[in-house]
Amino acid sequence: MKLLNKNKEYRNLALIVVVAAVFSIFSIATHFAGSIYNFLISYSHIPAAQFLFNFGFLILSGTLLVTYRSWRKSSKHETELENIISSISPDALMIVSPMKRIKFCNGSTKKIFGYDANEVIGHKTELLFYNNRENSDIHSSVNEALHKDGFHIGLATGQKKNGEIIPLEIIRAHLKNSRDDVLLIRDITERVRTQKALGELLRTFREVAQSMPSGLFIYQYIPPDNFILIDGNPKAEEICGMKINDIRGKDVREILPNAKKKRLLEAYWRVLETGESIEADDLYYRDRKLSKALKIRLFPVPGKKIGVAFENVTEQRLWDETQERLIRQLREALTKVKTLRGLLPICASCKKIRDDDGYWRKVEIYVEEHSDAVFSHSLCPDCMRKLYPEIANEIDENEIEHKHKKNEHSSVSAKTNRYIESAVA
Repeated sequence: MKLLNKNKEYRNLALIVVVAAVFSIFSIATHFAGSIYNFLISYSHIPAAQFLFNFGFLILSGTLLVTYRSWRKSSKHETELENIISSISPDALMIVSPMKRIKFCNGSTKKIFGYDANEVIGHKTELLFYNNRENSDIHSSVNEALHKDGFHIGLATGQKKNGEIIPLEIIRAHLKNSRDDVLLIRDITERVRTQKALGELLRTFREVAQSMPSGLFIYQYIPPDNFILIDGNPKAEEICGMKINDIRGKDVREILPNAKKKRLLEAYWRVLETGESIEADDLYYRDRKLSKALKIRLFPVPGKKIGVAFENVTEQRLWDETQERLIRQLREALTKVKTLRGLLPICASCKKIRDDDGYWRKVEIYVEEHSDAVFSHSLCPDCMRKLYPEIANEIDENEIEHKHKKNEHSSVSAKTNRYIESAVA
């Protein structure tokens, strides 16, 4: 089928009719050549007749030239249009009558359905796909879309020549100055397969995310500068103390008011622009609702999304700080302790100790210099008796008297206890 502009067809047809009529007149005139010749001889000497003859010849020549050029131009446009239609691949292009009969199709019809053009032209569209417009509701929605937008995009189930069932996407529009419809048909088998695989992958991802020991938030970037929470897992609810349904659809600055102060927004932008992950092991976040030490990892997600995985390390941080404080205190204590180690050369008679420089020093002086010990001097009982016998004897008598009184007190206490026990008995 040739697709031509109707107005041009009418103009070209009119020109052809004119040319045909002129030639027909000349053809008839040849039967009366003698009469015409005599007529021309009789009036050829008249200037007006000569002008009319020349003018008629020019009109005839011009008409032929215009007709030829219009035909060449129309033929060129028709060829270009056919090339454009044939190059629409892998989509099949069809023109369908109001009775759903196929009036035209391009070469991609064979690629999709396996039919040649002459096998489908004249047949109804049910040969290739099920027409959902039989349903009144669908028919109404299709007509509404055609009236409002000028086209309608829908899905259908197609059948190839070999009986294979395939999913189709059909774009329908009205053909201008005609009651026919133009259909652009696309095989979406790969798209459906990809969507199915993506759906399974998303289900697996959600299952993994739900069982993750870390919290997980997924943010969607909405221009110009919003990061909207679209999903999260139960661990995130536990760490943040917020329900996902309560904060879903909110910007990160609403969920975490101090995000900008903690340079979280800057990290979000960096991940979005570079596509690289960022980790922070020592982020301490605090606002009126949340006060946690967090370990965070930001990573890109397809579709201009940002994933935020985080762990609550508050208890670990407190333990580390406590441990560091104890170690610091221990080190401070150790700096105050001095110890004496190794063999100390000591005089067997005077008990002086030889230091590292070879000098003999008193024991108390050496020990004081090499430790934090401080000596206070006194006399043992033996040295007291040796140096101060009178004072030693007095001390001994006092100790003997004290021991005697202690023994008496113990004896009286024992008698009293026995008396109390006997009285109770």
